[in-house]
Amino acid sequence: MERRKKGKAAHMISAVAETYDIHPQTLRLYEREGLLKPSRSEGNTRLYTQEDLERLELILNLTRDLGNSPAVLPSWTKRSNMLL
Repeated sequence: MERRKKGKAAHMISAVAETYDIHPQTLRLYEREGLLKPSRSEGNTRLYTQEDLERLELILNLTRDLGNSPAVLPSWTKRSNMLL
């Protein structure tokens, strides 16, 4: 299990969810689907780095602005050889 690297700022799931106006379960879904891979604290709390937030913004752009379902993103990225 990946742990947060020392010196990198990280945000907990509740703060990320509030900032991006999404439910924490949405972030958990994105992790289950392999779209996000937050690190974990010693207590197993999800910690989102700036890179994770940038990736989340891309995911939200694809789902909100372009009308894609989050469920199709993993297969879409594989078909198009894109890495989110």
